[in-house]
Amino acid sequence: MSRNTYNVTSFRFALAPGLESHLREEPAKPFGEPIHVTEERWGSVRRVYIEALKDLAISPAEQKSQYTALPCEKVISIDAGHAPFLTKPQEVADALRSL
Repeated sequence: MSRNTYNVTSFRFALAPGLESHLREEPAKPFGEPIHVTEERWGSVRRVYIEALKDLAISPAEQKSQYTALPCEKVISIDAGHAPFLTKPQEVADALRSL
């Protein structure tokens, strides 16, 4: 698998220890399948956004437009690239526990 799948090339040595062997290809089918939502259930699940401040795949400006268009309860910023769950897993875990 290519490291570029997770945009980890630029922080090759910043991966949390032992995580590289767990990288897998992302399935593409969910991105092309239509979804069905209902008016009464839309928004019934809490939304929190983890903003990756150094993301090269989705810029912070684009991230902001996404979480502004579909407001979230909270935006948590992490000083990481596109895959903070790989490079800053403790910060992501701490952020999730704080909710």
